[in-house]
Amino acid sequence: MIKTTISNRFSYIAFIAIAVIASSAVPVSPQSVEAYIAGQQMSGDQTSSSAGVLLLHKSTVAGIGAGFGLGRINLNLDFLFGATDIQMKNSSLHSKLSIVDINMDYNVLKSSFTPMLTLGLGSITFSESFADVGEFIETDFAYNYGIGARWTIARRYLLKAFYRVTTTKLKDTDDAIQFKGVAICLGYSFSFKR
Repeated sequence: MIKTTISNRFSYIAFIAIAVIASSAVPVSPQSVEAYIAGQQMSGDQTSSSAGVLLLHKSTVAGIGAGFGLGRINLNLDFLFGATDIQMKNSSLHSKLSIVDINMDYNVLKSSFTPMLTLGLGSITFSESFADVGEFIETDFAYNYGIGARWTIARRYLLKAFYRVTTTKLKDTDDAIQFKGVAICLGYSFSFKR
């Protein structure tokens, strides 16, 4: 409970700080458009409910994303897919994961290689069947934050590597769960000439 409260407070503070910094750095029109493939290794976590402890194992998700650049700010939309094993009492399932995120990246420097901060909102959908319990399909609100680096190569290609924490809360559980891990994005960026 204390771990979740501290994490939530940090997330709100980080969101406000990035929003304040970003508002001073956003130009009027987009300067670039980008598309990329993405992957992330995600740690497992556990939570409890009236039925017992729910354990989510580590997993890997992969997918695609697209966005546009506004100076030091990049606004992105990610679609990630994967699976995780979920255990509860004597039952277990291999659940499919579908993640949709809208992220804002803040590039600290105006250079081809820069540290970056990222913050986003979205949803995680879990879908599968427990042998003993029946269908398990739900979509939950999620938010994420992270820190890493972005490298723009030859003004056309991009590589992002960052550590990201994604937090969500399953229905009828006591505490939020967090998926933590390294994410990598590799893509193409088209810059508008000015």
